[in-house]
Amino acid sequence: MISRTNTFLLIAILIAVFILINSAVAYWDPTPIDCSVSQDYTLTDESKERVADIDEEINIYFVGWEETDPDYILAKQYNKANSNINVELVDATENLEIAEKYDVSNSSLAIIIECGELSRTLEYYTDIISYDSDGNTVDLAEQKITSAILNLTSGEVPKVYFLTGYTNFSLSSTGGLYILSQYLDDEVLEYEELNLLSTQEVPEDCSTLIITTPVKDFDTVTTDAILDYINKGGNILWLQGAYTEDLELTNVNKILAEYGIESFDVGYVYETDTNNTILGYQEC
Repeated sequence: MISRTNTFLLIAILIAVFILINSAVAYWDPTPIDCSVSQDYTLTDESKERVADIDEEINIYFVGWEETDPDYILAKQYNKANSNINVELVDATENLEIAEKYDVSNSSLAIIIECGELSRTLEYYTDIISYDSDGNTVDLAEQKITSAILNLTSGEVPKVYFLTGYTNFSLSSTGGLYILSQYLDDEVLEYEELNLLSTQEVPEDCSTLIITTPVKDFDTVTTDAILDYINKGGNILWLQGAYTEDLELTNVNKILAEYGIESFDVGYVYETDTNNTILGYQEC
């Protein structure tokens, strides 16, 4: 009889301990041990530091995701880095308010970052997943979410303009700068192309004017607008190709002279060490 009583008591104690442990785990929501080689479940120290001081309330909604998805497990760690950041799983068939407000469904696997009246929606197949040069899948969830949080809370966002009309490069999918535009999407800034023949001046909100390998000389209107921008303390980022053709670029060289740069010599910049080149190409 005593043995049976002790057995029941032991079972009751074990059940109580089990309930307490589960309650503690649910309360503390510990980060799982990340055994993956690429640390898929771990928020980087850089992201933690960048969001640590945000004092605005941020809601991150994972629409159509599962609790076991690596991106959701990783995103929950934003709340540990800053209690103002809330992360929530959303079923679009049950939460019609969010589904209708942001025009998303479970099939879109969307991540919505919301700060007050401002928001940004990331969709898995178009924003989160990318591919490297070998065709391997690359998950961009962390950098996209961190960028969106900073973008929504940074107040004044820098504006970057790409000068058009004098180069063969553009931000379109076939314009040579498309990959760059994808990286810029992850930064806390806005960007667009600028035709100075139309505007006749660099916009006042321009933080940086980007000029990319001119293949013909600047018109007088464009030259005067750029010089005026420089004289007002504007910033220019000049991206020059690996070669220079035999062209008479008087106004282009006038702009370069403002920075003490002489006219480019005709020819190529050539790197002979493939360890210092992209994808093994020697011209750079």
